[in-house]
Amino acid sequence: KSKTSTTITAVDRVKEFGSQILNADGGKLFCTSCNILLDHTRRATVQHHLESKSHRSRKRAADSALLGNEKKMTESSETCHLATMELVDALASANILLEKLDHPKLCEFIQWNVQNAGCLPSANKLRQDYLPKIFATHFEEIVST
Repeated sequence: KSKTSTTITAVDRVKEFGSQILNADGGKLFCTSCNILLDHTRRATVQHHLESKSHRSRKRAADSALLGNEKKMTESSETCHLATMELVDALASANILLEKLDHPKLCEFIQWNVQNAGCLPSANKLRQDYLPKIFATHFEEIVST
């Protein structure tokens, strides 16, 4: 029995195409490289986007930027990066939407009261750069047990 387009969720599309390519957050599907919202109900729409010239171009740019950023990390930025990873992991584990971090009051509270938090990236950036790494870590833990 196959799923119809009305029962396909954003999470289903992430499982189908991979967490390094797509992310689901709050029932919405996002392209990791382009950081744009995609219609998860139609497989062809997702495929068309992934085959588009603009997606391929953004993916190459994002990949090179990520490589460049990883080489430039200093010890303090690595500590901030780790704290952000732990925060995103905690929010994901508690099923709290990353968009909550974009609220000015919460963002201000975290910056003033959480050591090593530094300047938090936007929810879109967290979804793009941090969530796939956290998912991969959790997946490896599950597979290894």
